[in-house]
Amino acid sequence: MHIRKTTVLIWGGILLGILSSAGQAEDEFARFEQTEQKAFARFEEMDRGVRRVWEHRQEQLARSWAQEYAQLLQAFGQIEAAAVADPLKTVSTQRPDSSEIVQSQIDFVANKVRVEVAVVAPTREQAQTQAEKLARQKMAETAQQVVVPQGEMPAAAVAQNLDQVYDETQKESAALADGQVKATVALERPLTGVNSLTAVALQAADPQASPGSGTPAPDKVVPQPADQTSSTVAAALPPVATPSSESDSTTAASPQTAPTNPSAKPTTAVSAQEPVVQPAQTGVPAAPAQQGPFTGLLLDATAQPGARPSLVPTVRTPGGDLVYGPATVQKEAAIHGMAVWLRAAPGPGDNDKLGAKPLRIAVEGVQRGGKLTISPASAAQIQAADDGFLAQCRVGVLLGR
Repeated sequence: MHIRKTTVLIWGGILLGILSSAGQAEDEFARFEQTEQKAFARFEEMDRGVRRVWEHRQEQLARSWAQEYAQLLQAFGQIEAAAVADPLKTVSTQRPDSSEIVQSQIDFVANKVRVEVAVVAPTREQAQTQAEKLARQKMAETAQQVVVPQGEMPAAAVAQNLDQVYDETQKESAALADGQVKATVALERPLTGVNSLTAVALQAADPQASPGSGTPAPDKVVPQPADQTSSTVAAALPPVATPSSESDSTTAASPQTAPTNPSAKPTTAVSAQEPVVQPAQTGVPAAPAQQGPFTGLLLDATAQPGARPSLVPTVRTPGGDLVYGPATVQKEAAIHGMAVWLRAAPGPGDNDKLGAKPLRIAVEGVQRGGKLTISPASAAQIQAADDGFLAQCRVGVLLGR
């Protein structure tokens, strides 16, 4: 009997222990569940916080590039606004898309064409590559515009020579606050000089260009002496007045020939395709003479709002006779500028190109910017006064302010 009681007590203790352990396990499992729930709640709160931080950061990044873009627009806009009232500068700003901005400048004061491009991209290499590509495309367009402003030459005839022109490149890159990279590329090309856009323009405007090159046909053709091999001034021989093609029939009917003008100055030999006016050909009395001798020619175009700078300007009479142009100049002098473009009249000796006493002639009309028209009387006055300053490109054009 005593043994049974003992056995019952033992088994009872074991059961109590088991039940106690089970209760403890249940308590521990409940505590674990509570801890897990708290942990998940904490993780969810952290996730929401991270999302809020990320969204805020993204807003900051977007504002960072927007602010940078706005600053570029403001800087480029100031340059463009300053050039509006300046006849010697042409500035254009373009925005191909939200990650690119381009500005081109044609500056006859600084004697250059400049293109500046800013591009933003995820990496430095991508930004620089795209910026340089865009800059060269814009430079080609701008160079062609200034070389052939009237579109008289096909694009290929000019483009094949543009690569020979020296270009100065500036490259910069900077990391933005949003982790992207902004690259800036600037290209510059000289307007005048040995290896310049003027040299390309003179070649494009060469009256001896091959057929189909795009050179416009002249309005009149004046036969020239047989020897056309020299482009220098034949100082020993006075020019002989030759009738134009429009007066051929009149000449044939009359035994008289046009008289020579012993007082006329020698001129540069030119192509037979360009009609060059001489005093005897105009049939118009010369305007009241200014006191010479003259050191250059100043064309006053202040009354012509359509006058614009040109690398290859021409001066003609209303009848189309050429007074000044690529066919009347020495190439060695022309590549350094066929004309100096002015906003104000120079004083005596203020301009080395014009010299101390230029002959001043009023421009009476403008066709397509650089094509100037003067009266036949003014043309006769210029030819009478010319002692070689036309061939040496001692010419200026006053545009005013």
